[in-house]
Amino acid sequence: MPVHFGLDIGSDTIKAVQSEKRGAQNKLIALGEIKTPVSLNSQSEVDKRALASAIKKLLKDTGINVKKVNLSLSESMIYSQVINLPYLSETELASAISFEAEQYIPVPLDEVKLEYIVLSESIQGAQGKRMEVLLVAAQKHAIDKIAEVAELAEITPVALETEILSLTRSINSLFEANSIVLDLGHMSTNIFILVNQKLKLTRSLNTAGEALTRAVAQELNMEVLQAEQYKINYGLLPTVLEGKVAKTIIPIFGVILSEIKKGLNFFLQREKGVEINTLILSGGGALMPGLDQYLARSLGLEIVTFNPFKGYIEDGALKKITHHPKFATAVGLSLREAEE
Repeated sequence: MPVHFGLDIGSDTIKAVQSEKRGAQNKLIALGEIKTPVSLNSQSEVDKRALASAIKKLLKDTGINVKKVNLSLSESMIYSQVINLPYLSETELASAISFEAEQYIPVPLDEVKLEYIVLSESIQGAQGKRMEVLLVAAQKHAIDKIAEVAELAEITPVALETEILSLTRSINSLFEANSIVLDLGHMSTNIFILVNQKLKLTRSLNTAGEALTRAVAQELNMEVLQAEQYKINYGLLPTVLEGKVAKTIIPIFGVILSEIKKGLNFFLQREKGVEINTLILSGGGALMPGLDQYLARSLGLEIVTFNPFKGYIEDGALKKITHHPKFATAVGLSLREAEE
């Protein structure tokens, strides 16, 4: 049996996944989600206890009884950047990373916990051998809160990583092709590029599912809950309700589309000869009706809606899942090896 599970504490729902290796495939042991009861930005002790109680209920309902957990940090709580440096030894890089971070992190370094991952050491440029490094700075108060909530929920964190790293692991278990990834969440959207299964560019923005819902509510003069259902049911379909919902969503989604285009153009200009023909759709907003066709028309790319359970053994548990993409981060966390 697996000794740990993955827990994705999202702004809309909390998702838990427990997986087990069975030869070349994975087997789903347990899965579930529960509504996030409070704002993740709250530092209130009452709200921390409410969050812990929701996690406890989720684990009880799913039958997950192991205590060791891999957790993700929302991209809204971190600053991340892929940076290109002259080749440095491990010792040199450790010494230089704080200086490099000051150029990219918009807050004092004593307010964050700084980590880095060497992505590549084989890039030959005009100035000799270089390396690519993923720089990650997590807000200390966010880390402290996660630790407090975990203690209250009576679980033991084994690893804490960014959503993008968890999602990358999930995607790389199934895809080898170069791709740009759109992870459309409730309060934030992540955009990143994978080349040879390595992170090359990351961007995060606050325009996401909640902003689309709010736009529908305001434009069509309805309650937010009703607007959410309209978005889920009709999305970007141009022929339903005379396209009113789609016409409302498109201007807001245009912010996300613009970031995709800018990120892709910037990367392809920098990395001559690299081809990216696929966009992978993930997150809670991935199944919005008409989104895949809209992106295909706008970008001229093949659109793949990500199913993180594709490499899993088919059984009754999988057949009950109706929304695969939103579990992608939790799956990536569950696949992280304990010894990493």
